[in-house]
Amino acid sequence: MRFYLRREERRPAPAPPPADDRRPFGVITVAWLALLVVAVVAHDALSGAGRTWWVWTCAAGAALGFLALARENRRR
Repeated sequence: MRFYLRREERRPAPAPPPADDRRPFGVITVAWLALLVVAVVAHDALSGAGRTWWVWTCAAGAALGFLALARENRRR
């Protein structure tokens, strides 16, 4: 059994399968937006518990999701 093959003995790497990442990015972005709405509605309770950073985390997740969707749409 050999653990190393010379370059001329190797098979070429297969091409990567085509993938459409827009659907998972869209679903995750919608989830971040829903969490943002919940966090904004519960802002008083969150501020009383010192958890106002949850609102900004949801906003950042939604913004990054929109950026990912824009990037994927530009690639197509």
